[in-house]
Amino acid sequence: MDRKSKMMKVKEVSASQKNIALYCRVSTRRQAEEGFSIDIQKEKLGAYIIAKYDKGCTHHFYVDDGYSGGSLDRPAMQQLMEDVKAHVVTDVIVYKLDRLSRSQKDTLYLIEDVFLENNVAFSSIQESFDTSTAQGRVVVGILSVFAQFERETSMNAHGPPLRPIPKTSPKPTA
Repeated sequence: MDRKSKMMKVKEVSASQKNIALYCRVSTRRQAEEGFSIDIQKEKLGAYIIAKYDKGCTHHFYVDDGYSGGSLDRPAMQQLMEDVKAHVVTDVIVYKLDRLSRSQKDTLYLIEDVFLENNVAFSSIQESFDTSTAQGRVVVGILSVFAQFERETSMNAHGPPLRPIPKTSPKPTA
């Protein structure tokens, strides 16, 4: 079995051809109060887009408000993954890597098997890394380990999620 990393440089497209997914997530009130609110994430991501592309691209927000980063079972995340696989999105940008996921396995799956597999560039405005280099892959791996560690050790400190996550899908009513 070939275990070689799939991280590679994506094909560049002009700013006018870019359709950028801006992903935001917050799971607890404490996170929202400490500067990770959805509004703050949107504001910072919007300013980043204007500074980097001078309004030469299109963008859309994908927002999971009240969902844990410990699982990919989030409505906006599922829609983002579908749009990436349908080649609707050219880039995914997050405010901070742990907003994407707090699971090392899920972070690497998203970047390698979803984004890069579909020629979608990924970046975080708080951490600077290039996933096409060995150093960049190490940085993403290390940051994702710390995101998972923080989730596992501070669940009680941040309080319960804003919105409980159902363990099973609701059964349709007749």
